[in-house]
Amino acid sequence: MEQHLNSNIHRGTYIICPFCKCGFATATGAMHHLEIGFFPNARSLNHDTILTGTHRRDPNHIITEELPTYRTEPSITATPRVL
Repeated sequence: MEQHLNSNIHRGTYIICPFCKCGFATATGAMHHLEIGFFPNARSLNHDTILTGTHRRDPNHIITEELPTYRTEPSITATPRVL
C-alpha cells in the first residue's frame, strides 16, 4: 500500500528525466530510470558512471558513503619452492 501511495498516480511527476522528459514521483525512481535507460545522446550513462560522478562531486561524503580502499599490491607471493 505504501508503494502505491508513493507512486506517480498519487504524488505526481515532479522529477523530469533530462534525456527523455519522462516524469517521476521520487528521486529513486528517476535514478533507477537513468541507471538502466538507454539514451542515444548519453550512451556512457549507467550505474557506474553515475556513482563515480556522484562520489567525485561529494568529497565530504554528505550524500554518499566513503568507499573502502583496497590494497593494490598482491598479498600472496610465490616462491621457487616445489612441493
